[in-house]
Amino acid sequence: ELKSRGGFSLLSLAALACVRRSFAHPLLFDDMAMMTVDREASAQGYGDLMTAVASLRKQRADAVVMADLYPNMRWENFPAEVVKMYRMKKQGKFEEPKPSLFSIMQREFPDDNVPKSLSEIKAGTSLPPALGALVDQTLVGR
Repeated sequence: ELKSRGGFSLLSLAALACVRRSFAHPLLFDDMAMMTVDREASAQGYGDLMTAVASLRKQRADAVVMADLYPNMRWENFPAEVVKMYRMKKQGKFEEPKPSLFSIMQREFPDDNVPKSLSEIKAGTSLPPALGALVDQTLVGR
């Protein structure tokens, strides 16, 4: 649970204490390696937390009248719902987002050499001529 003290979260205060301790003893390389792992883990945690907040805000904005039907949808319960969704995310109860078409194409054809479609192969013709070639053909007769 993240509680704020004087504008700082307890997590950021703990990270600051870790940084001070490692600079006080510069020969402790294990502490420095641990800081990079903590930074990556905290970045993932912050991302998951922001995803939960954005999702619940959108849900409440899209269905304003739901607060009358479901008490958990009231804004007073928003922090508790964010914590619940964040914990569910950490327990793996949400599926990962599907990759976009662009990322699939980049993964499957990294050199941008996409094979022709079956209809192009059957037709025996390639793509239509380029616009520049069509314009050149119209200017020949002038």
